[in-house]
Amino acid sequence: YTNGARFQSTSWVSEDAGGQYNADSQSADKFLWENRDFIAIYSAGNNGTSGSNTVAAPSTAKNVISVGASTDSLQPSVALFSGQGPTFDGRIKPDIVAPGENICSSRAEEAMTSLGSDCTAAFHSDGTTPLHTSLSGASQATPVVSGAAVLTRQFLREELGVSSPASDLIKAILIHGAE
Repeated sequence: YTNGARFQSTSWVSEDAGGQYNADSQSADKFLWENRDFIAIYSAGNNGTSGSNTVAAPSTAKNVISVGASTDSLQPSVALFSGQGPTFDGRIKPDIVAPGENICSSRAEEAMTSLGSDCTAAFHSDGTTPLHTSLSGASQATPVVSGAAVLTRQFLREELGVSSPASDLIKAILIHGAE
């Protein structure tokens, strides 16, 4: 924050603290309360198959943008694996969902050859390791929302002249604009 950063996009969570408002959640809320123009975006986790109250901390924080995963079907819905709300204290989470199923992304040459599946015909210099992998999870959905938040902030600053848009305004725009 001191060096000008105003975004945090985080695809890791505490899977064992589903639905709970814990110390990580409290720490995020405290920082965001003190720095109103900072936007923290967290994955809701992937424990949704366990039922409700499975949003993982710190995505349970009140001031963060909590992101769940949607399916890639013709009739999109919240993916079964995505963290499900409400939180244990009754708040609606995740705040928003984005595509998180079968997302094609790059991978390192030495990375996780057993995870995901090849989703392109491009290969690393070794000729056998795919450049891309297809994965599903709220971790894949979180950068989608982060990109939308960055573009929203840029629009507010450059087109509307809002010098330092508050994170709650950006959160409200994202939620209001969701389908």
